[in-house]
Amino acid sequence: MQSKKFSLSKSIFISILLLGIAFGGYKVYDMMHDKALGFDIHRILGKGEGIDSWIKFNPKEEKFSVKFPNKPEHTTKDFPIPRSDDTLPYHEFQCSEGNKVISVSYTVLPQDWLKWGSKMVLKGAMKVVVSQLKGAHLVGQSINTFKSFPSLDFEHYIGDHETAGTLILVGNVLYKVEISYPVNEREQVQNQLAQFIESFNPEQG
Repeated sequence: MQSKKFSLSKSIFISILLLGIAFGGYKVYDMMHDKALGFDIHRILGKGEGIDSWIKFNPKEEKFSVKFPNKPEHTTKDFPIPRSDDTLPYHEFQCSEGNKVISVSYTVLPQDWLKWGSKMVLKGAMKVVVSQLKGAHLVGQSINTFKSFPSLDFEHYIGDHETAGTLILVGNVLYKVEISYPVNEREQVQNQLAQFIESFNPEQG
């Protein structure tokens, strides 16, 4: 049930991101300033589970590799682009382990959308993510750099479940790398989250 809820929200996120960027209205999203996260999502603690037993996932048709605890389910959909006959491809790779949902998703943005700058695109995307998740509260977001690529670290929660991860802009490909988990399991998940994100290796071009 949880997995379906997050997938639906991401679909809504993509649709509204399209409308916002296409019509220029998303400029207001840049009013969202950086806000400290509740914890450092890239920090590995001296205790907690790691991802040594996770398997490397490197599909030949994709331009990234990452580690998952088990084989992820791949879902895809094409979203219409406003004022255009073209569509925007959306891909998600997701699996679960215990109470956790582990996900990598991406969409390919038209090149001319990047004229607004990576910071605005990333913050606009994050604004939409939070606004379209019913009952979601943003804990924090922070512009960063991930392996030389513009990124935005984030943390938000809905009820007793939290989601933390990073948005990464590689050329015109917008990736979302995240784990959702019960709030009271954050300390146990932190090592896996940091190592999961670090295991993500995108390719440009």
